[in-house]
Amino acid sequence: MAFQFIEGFEAEAHDDYVDRRYAARTGSLNAASVAGRRNSSHRAIRHNSLVLETKALVVSVGNTWTVGFGFNKDENLSTSSTEFCGWSLSDGVGEQFSLTIVRQTSLTSEEPYAYIELRQGDRTTGATVLATGIIPIQLKRWYYIECTVVVRTGINGSADVYVDGVADTALSISGVDTAAQGTDGADRLVLSWETDTGNPNVIMDDWYARDDATPTTSGDFVVEAVQPDSADGTYTDWDLAGGATSVGHAFLDGATNGNNATELDRRIITDVLNDMSSAPFDETNFVRENILSVRLSTQAKMDTSGTRGLTPFLRDNTGTPGDASGTAFTVNTTSWSTFDEYFDTNPEKGGAWTAAQLDVMEWGIELTT
Repeated sequence: MAFQFIEGFEAEAHDDYVDRRYAARTGSLNAASVAGRRNSSHRAIRHNSLVLETKALVVSVGNTWTVGFGFNKDENLSTSSTEFCGWSLSDGVGEQFSLTIVRQTSLTSEEPYAYIELRQGDRTTGATVLATGIIPIQLKRWYYIECTVVVRTGINGSADVYVDGVADTALSISGVDTAAQGTDGADRLVLSWETDTGNPNVIMDDWYARDDATPTTSGDFVVEAVQPDSADGTYTDWDLAGGATSVGHAFLDGATNGNNATELDRRIITDVLNDMSSAPFDETNFVRENILSVRLSTQAKMDTSGTRGLTPFLRDNTGTPGDASGTAFTVNTTSWSTFDEYFDTNPEKGGAWTAAQLDVMEWGIELTT
């Protein structure tokens, strides 16, 4: 079991990119990026009506999930309505279980608090509340919230919640029904900044989901994006197209530059089996230790109708350089799609990632079928 979802919005805080990666979106991200938890270059999303539903994260539904995210309510809480922001797990039919940030019911100016609620079903007031936390969520500060849940019917469900690494004992529940759709398990995540009409914004950042019961419980899970250098790597078989001047230039996502149409068209193309192209990525000068996972996101489409198989790969240039392939995926549409793969360990050298390895890593793509 491993990481199945990581999101920091460092490189994808624009609608075009998100629509390539997510199954559904309500609201726009194009003016929603703000300073994140670490510093001004570390980005987060501030919104009051945004909802993002991921594509299926696993091949078949899983019962056990751990979800973590950073939360900051940087404006006054409403005294006339209830907050619905948070997340839910879905089985593709409907929302099974949700974690919701809810304002203090007896809110006064002396009590600017919200609390965490666990609910069977979605994030609205119609869902069944399973438990309400006792750790207050105060205004204008960051919290890191993690929840491990077993999504099962009858008396087989359970959950635990940690706030900045501390267990909220009121949210440790067992023997409950956590599957609102009547069947066990979930396979996707719904991220929601949505609050009641007219409510102030909330900020959320540094998301992860694992298909096991393994919270970090450190209260400080950070997601950082690494962009390609505008250079060629070891392999340059694919042809440049759309104004790209190098493999790295083609890999740079135009969505990070305001959805510029010219930049969005940059790409590499090939019709030759086993063609490989790679690019170096910028030095990782942020996290220097305890790297838990690396997400590689590849955007691809067919220029004409048909089907092709692509395989992402990495080239580790530390010590004796070597290549390692990821998992092949199929492209069969002329619309852009994003394909994610998670490497919890270095597949070429083995063992946990080091910053030195990532500093000189190349990432690439091969046409395999």
